[in-house]
Amino acid sequence: MIGRMIVIAGLLAASARPAPEPQQESRVVRWSGAPEKYPWGEKRKAFTGETHATRDLFVSTFVLQPGTTVHPPHRHAQEEFMTIEQGSGSWHLDGRDFPAQKGDVIYCAPWSLHGLRNTGSEPLVYFVVQFHGKGVAPTPEPTTDP
Repeated sequence: MIGRMIVIAGLLAASARPAPEPQQESRVVRWSGAPEKYPWGEKRKAFTGETHATRDLFVSTFVLQPGTTVHPPHRHAQEEFMTIEQGSGSWHLDGRDFPAQKGDVIYCAPWSLHGLRNTGSEPLVYFVVQFHGKGVAPTPEPTTDP
């Protein structure tokens, strides 16, 4: 009887866990898909989940209207690459601001403070890839204690 209760408890615990997102399959995501609209512009999410070598994957294209940003500079444990496809603005990376222009690519290591603002007069279009590598422990958040 106790053995059955343990098995049932284990099954209930397993069913309470969220199902893992499926691994991405090779495919094309078209720009013509419906964007998510926001006060700052729009987001076109392409991929989330896992690939063969990554987890917590986030791939998306953003369109920032002039004078806007998706959010203030922030930091997180995932690695991130961003590239500007159109427009101009200002990068923020670890306490410094840099001009941002078409063709720029930025790498943000785990916990690097980073952000992007459209300071131009036309929409700024940028592409984001964010992820954790499988088999690599996430970088611990740095402590702010002296």
